[in-house]
Amino acid sequence: MNMQLTILCENSVERVSPTGLLGEHGFACHLQTEQGNYLFDTGGGLSLLHNCSKLKIDLQQLQGVFLSHGHREYRWLATAAGTT
Repeated sequence: MNMQLTILCENSVERVSPTGLLGEHGFACHLQTEQGNYLFDTGGGLSLLHNCSKLKIDLQQLQGVFLSHGHREYRWLATAAGTT
C-alpha cells in the first residue's frame, strides 16, 4: 500500500517558516492513501486551514478524520463544523 504523509501542523518549527507555513502547539497530518485521504488530528486550530491552503490540500476531499485523544484543542473543529 502506498501512502503519503504531510505534516500540516506541529510545534517544533519556528512560528513562521520561510515557506509561509505556520507552526503552533498541536499536531495534524494529512494521509493520502489509495483508499482515500484522511486527517490525523487537527492541531490547535490556528494554522491548519492556512497551511492546507499553502500546501494545496483540500480538506473537503477527506474520507475521514482520526482524533488521537479527547482534548480541548479539538473544540475548534466542532465549532467550525457547527456542532457546538
